Amino acid sequence: MNKIEELLAIEEIKRLKAKYCRVMDEKNWQEWRDVFTSDGKMLVPEVVEQPEIIGVDAIIAFIIPLLDTAVTVHHLHAPEIEIISETEATGIWALDDTLWWPADRPSTFGWTKLRGAGHYREKYRKTAKGWRISELFLTRLYIDRS
Repeated sequence: MNKIEELLAIEEIKRLKAKYCRVMDEKNWQEWRDVFTSDGKMLVPEVVEQPEIIGVDAIIAFIIPLLDTAVTVHHLHAPEIEIISETEATGIWALDDTLWWPADRPSTFGWTKLRGAGHYREKYRKTAKGWRISELFLTRLYIDRS
């Protein structure tokens, strides 16, 4: 892969992650599903008792009940993307997010608000449809739940 192809891959991954945030905040679950590989993994240790959620169907089944009634705002900054090969890449994104649930319908954990900051640590795979997230690990440096 030459430098121009590398830069184009990095730009496609940036657009993929921007789409991840936008369609999650819009609750467009069909489009959100499409940002992952079918065998994608999600690790969210501060929310999930099990260490990892494996497969896009399991990821969707976990996220919809948790976030469907919430207003969410995700902001990502400072991407560090490394192209490993023509079909593999890694990335780290700084995260700042706020999630609000209606007072009469709190989250499945009983929260009405979560404010957090931390990092997404991800792996990407190039598929026939373009770059997709194959592994997502959310690490938080700050959490305020109420």
